[in-house]
Amino acid sequence: MPNLTPYNRRRNHMRSFIKNFFDDDFFLSSADFFNTNGLSMRADIKETDKEYIIEADMPGFSKEQIDITVNNGYITIKADRKDIIHEEREGYIRRERRYGTLQRTFRLQNVKEDEIKAKYENGVLKIILPKIKEGKDGVRKIDIN
Repeated sequence: MPNLTPYNRRRNHMRSFIKNFFDDDFFLSSADFFNTNGLSMRADIKETDKEYIIEADMPGFSKEQIDITVNNGYITIKADRKDIIHEEREGYIRRERRYGTLQRTFRLQNVKEDEIKAKYENGVLKIILPKIKEGKDGVRKIDIN
C-alpha cells in the first residue's frame, strides 16, 4: 500500500494557506506588519460638519502612558508600555516583562489646533478635532460613464 503522507502534507499545507489568506488582515499598516511585541493601535476616523473624531483602541494603557502631540500639521499619538510582572510561590518564580511603544501619526487639515480635546475611557482614546471651516471637506460625487 502506498504511503499517502506527502499527499496529506500538501493538502494540509493548502488548507493552512487558504485559511491564513482569508484570516489575515489585508489592510495591515506597516507599523502592525513589523510589530513583533504584540502591540498595535487600531483607529477610526469620523467626520461630522463641525469636527473630526479619532477613536484609537489602546487597551491596557493608562492615560499617563499616552502622549498626544501636534506639530507642523500632524497629530501624533504615542504610548509606552513598561510592565513588569513578578510572581513568587512555593519555589516557583515567574518574571515577565512587556516593553513596547505604539505610535500613529495623522495629517491635520482644516483643524483648530488650539481647540483639540482628548478623552481616554475603557481602553479607547477619543480625540476631537474642531474644524476651522464647517462642512464636509471637498466631498463630491463622480459620475461613472
